[in-house]
Amino acid sequence: MRLNFINIWGNYISRLIPGELFYPLPTGKVSENIYTICDRGDANFFIYTDGKDTICFDVGYINNNYVKKDFKQIGINPKSISHVFLTHTDMDHAGAIDSDSSSNWLNNDLIIYMSKEEENLIKKRKRRRFFFNTPIRISKQYNFIEDGGIVNVGNIKIKAIHTPGHTLGHMSYLINNKYLFAGDLLLLKNGKAEEFYKVWNIDHDLDKESIKKIAKLENIEILCTCHSKCSFDFKRAMEEWNK
Repeated sequence: MRLNFINIWGNYISRLIPGELFYPLPTGKVSENIYTICDRGDANFFIYTDGKDTICFDVGYINNNYVKKDFKQIGINPKSISHVFLTHTDMDHAGAIDSDSSSNWLNNDLIIYMSKEEENLIKKRKRRRFFFNTPIRISKQYNFIEDGGIVNVGNIKIKAIHTPGHTLGHMSYLINNKYLFAGDLLLLKNGKAEEFYKVWNIDHDLDKESIKKIAKLENIEILCTCHSKCSFDFKRAMEEWNK
């Protein structure tokens, strides 16, 4: 195992802390077009399909071929996924496309998007946290997407929203102007949005500012997080951040 903050914290330290740090959704259907896979019991990644095109937001842990049974459960062929949009490059979000990963459930012609800032972590130009580098290395070709950038996959419109704080390149993605995938920008507790845990954020104050940024969005029907389920009441979830 590569020495890094996320591995050490996630696999050792956090397991010694009492209480529930993460509470993801079980594998299954979120809404008519949205499905989720629960990876290792602590992280969700999400699939969006309109029946013609299928895309994915994050890809879970390294060596996660066990998720093939989850795809079978939700009735989606993972090879049908044409695009992956990474919120950031932590091990529980980008592990399946790590250079050393044995994961083979993704299409070889997969098109990958992430923010340019996130490349600084996988290229080891910047530390992930304290003196630790991110464990992820990506040898597959990937594309950069900027704040406000739009990618159209058939009739699916994906808009990138730069939401730094957890990592400096963290992205949230807005689908067809109504479904928001927020990665590790925030946690939902009792239906209300809170900043992500400070120990994992590169810049905690910046994380708060990013939450305020998305709180201004309108007509959001579903807000999905990777560790704390989804909200179907965006206005209530974000009301404290609009004051």
